[in-house]
Amino acid sequence: MTLATEFALEQGAEVSIVILDRVEGVRVTNGNDEPIDTASVSKLFIADDILFREQQGEVTLSEYEAGLIDEMLRSSDDSAAELLWNRFGSNNIIDRITARYPLSSTSIGSDETWWETQTTMSDIVSYYDALLDGRGGLSADQSAVVLGDIGDFTSTAADGYYQRFGIPDALSGESGIAVKQGWMCCIDGNWIHLSTGIAGDDHRFIIALGSRETAANYGSGDLGAEHARWTLTETAAILFPDGRIDL
Repeated sequence: MTLATEFALEQGAEVSIVILDRVEGVRVTNGNDEPIDTASVSKLFIADDILFREQQGEVTLSEYEAGLIDEMLRSSDDSAAELLWNRFGSNNIIDRITARYPLSSTSIGSDETWWETQTTMSDIVSYYDALLDGRGGLSADQSAVVLGDIGDFTSTAADGYYQRFGIPDALSGESGIAVKQGWMCCIDGNWIHLSTGIAGDDHRFIIALGSRETAANYGSGDLGAEHARWTLTETAAILFPDGRIDL
């Protein structure tokens, strides 16, 4: 953890790292659990809330809307997220998710946009854990929609952004990779990148990596984006030098 954190700092990035072994019940962290903008990771919350409300008979999803959920999770389609966010409750979605799971360090941002939802990597790990074991309230069938979509993530997002940074590229030897990634610039002069998800047989491991990298060194364009992605991937590679998780 220390080597990975120090490497990121050398690149101009502050990282938050949380990993959970669900079999052994071991959770490890680098000690930085500062709140961070979710960017597209909040699309998990949008999908979860809608699917739960459908399960409860509160809403009825059309085939088109179900397809939007798939696109939002697989290829991180922002237009799909925006439509679903506005149609199914906007900031109330976050209120319902944080109450149901519960997530004590997650809240709607000051601008009340889905991408500026605030969270911590600890909360993201707790979310995945409760999604997997049912404590969050989703049925197995509805959870399978979320897990299936993030397991079928596309290498390139709907907006053309490379989505394999962080966990996917670093864990080349691990099975069962399913991720929801997030990225944006510039928040307080920083590139924001999140790589979160599940790996291992029977969803054994949950990983959440968050990074704030200054845009001062490489800018807010393609070069800055590429460097920030590289930083998070190399940070993960230091954590998992054999391409597999070994806590």
